[in-house]
Amino acid sequence: MRDRCPFCNDGGVIESIKASERMFGLEGTFVYQRCANCGSLYLDDPTLNLAPFYPDTYYSYAGVTRPKLAGFFEDLNARVKAKTFVSFLRHSGVSVDASTRFIDVGSGSGDLLRALRRLGLRHVMGIDPYLRADADTKRIPVIRRSIEDVAKGDNRPQSDVVMFHHSLEHVVDPEGSLRAAARLLAPGGAILVRIPIVSYAWERFGVNWVGLDAPRHLAIPTQRGFERLAARLGLRIAACRYDSTSTQFVASEAIERGLTLTNAFPSNPPRTAMRAVLSIPKSLHAKRLNAQRRGDQAAFALVRSTDVA
Repeated sequence: MRDRCPFCNDGGVIESIKASERMFGLEGTFVYQRCANCGSLYLDDPTLNLAPFYPDTYYSYAGVTRPKLAGFFEDLNARVKAKTFVSFLRHSGVSVDASTRFIDVGSGSGDLLRALRRLGLRHVMGIDPYLRADADTKRIPVIRRSIEDVAKGDNRPQSDVVMFHHSLEHVVDPEGSLRAAARLLAPGGAILVRIPIVSYAWERFGVNWVGLDAPRHLAIPTQRGFERLAARLGLRIAACRYDSTSTQFVASEAIERGLTLTNAFPSNPPRTAMRAVLSIPKSLHAKRLNAQRRGDQAAFALVRSTDVA
């Protein structure tokens, strides 16, 4: 059991929340605590064995076995994300060119890494402790290790960008992972974190919020909680962009109706495209929430304001 919030390090708790696994419909009840100081959420038992909750059908591992049509749409989506991330980093004052070294923490099968390679970035690698084994997909190394292990020793690799694309919420110790990422940064480098945010969607849907994703999401911050964590590590938030989508409504409403995500959203790109068209009003709502910094996910660019041991 945790005795302190992993973000603001406060020991107070507003409430305990019981949640269930809603992606595959796996068994179990999982207790989350809500921090009394910053409002962040965190799983009460961080020692839980999570391996069974990352089956081979988990979306970020299915890249090598998916149908060609689904693969085309997923690759296109990854390219859009990669361009968005590069643009965001440049807007944050981080230089990105063909020589930029990228490490993607929680890379899964490497879709984003392949998209970054297509943009001309030559030096990319992935880290993921939940992989079944090391891989080398299209000459891009993806290793089965935690970032803490990679950051140990004097021979650790240096990186210009360490990216947590919806992966920091999956680690037991966000502080330890960010500290390890800072140890890998070259001078002038940045840590890119894209993460769910406890805000309007949590207030609206509670345990049915898709961003809770029990029990895989071990710790989910409010913006205040994330700011406290960054400051404690001597990291400065160079930029913050809220980028939530209509998914916070469409998927959460499906869960609210008692569906699992795999039943509500089968891998069918034409249906997915049609669903996106029909949810234009929800997309506009998401855009308004983002402008108010109340969306359910955000991207942060962190730079080192002081040396982090």
